[in-house]
Amino acid sequence: MKLPSGLRLAIFGAGSSGRAAYALLRRGNSIAGFLDSDPAKQGQEIDGVPILPPEALATLEHDRVVIASMFDTEIAALLTGPLGVPETRLLRLPAYLLKARSAPSGEASALALFARCFDMLHESGIPYFADHSLLLGIMRENGLIPWARELDLCIMEEDVPALREVLRAQGAAFDFEEIGYRNSTECWARGEARMFKAAAAEIDIHVKHRVADSDGEWRVWCVGPYLLQAGARHYAAASWQDFNGVPVRCPADPEAYLEAMYGSWRVKVKNWSYGDYRNIRATYPADFL
Repeated sequence: MKLPSGLRLAIFGAGSSGRAAYALLRRGNSIAGFLDSDPAKQGQEIDGVPILPPEALATLEHDRVVIASMFDTEIAALLTGPLGVPETRLLRLPAYLLKARSAPSGEASALALFARCFDMLHESGIPYFADHSLLLGIMRENGLIPWARELDLCIMEEDVPALREVLRAQGAAFDFEEIGYRNSTECWARGEARMFKAAAAEIDIHVKHRVADSDGEWRVWCVGPYLLQAGARHYAAASWQDFNGVPVRCPADPEAYLEAMYGSWRVKVKNWSYGDYRNIRATYPADFL
């Protein structure tokens, strides 16, 4: 993050990303406090550092505020607006650190677990697709992205019941949690599946919902507060790409797909953020999803 040492830092976000920021930044700096909008977290501590409501920032002696959340746009607006923090004093945690889990120690063990996941999906016949950083790594790195060692997959909404059955029967090794939407929109009903997250490894299976409008038919899904879209044609057929010796289902035209999502996807950008997606359809308020 190109920080000088000896700074007094306030960290906005007391979840897993805030803890990651704390572990990274406490070396050589002092952490004045955590800020979080969740009343359930306020009044608690992380390693002796208090978790405070956002308005308590005025009472903290600090040089910078580190935003450790996927809702960085909304938090930045709160900080620079009602709380009066200059934009020059804000720092955003890089996207590759905004993760709640850790892959198994060692790349070999991570790849072995990933291969088991592919085996499970292949045997079940569920038409999944490689997505996000996994697809980017396959197409650009011939493997995992060094700073985003994770398995991003997706399925279509109509395949959710089949995936649930497979995970009940075979998913114990991964301990998948189904995450539903908190509110209804024109794209889904409250409680419908948003994604499946594996507690045992960095494996995310995004669920893509069907939407049709005057511009055509789309598949939409959420990452952080952002509603992303891709033409349904990308999932009408699959291409197969090699990943560590395993054939992996990918969108029919992976290069066009990545261009629509990232723009110049061949250029490596380590400090990329979620707001940099090129296929954002809408942005939702914090805690809406």
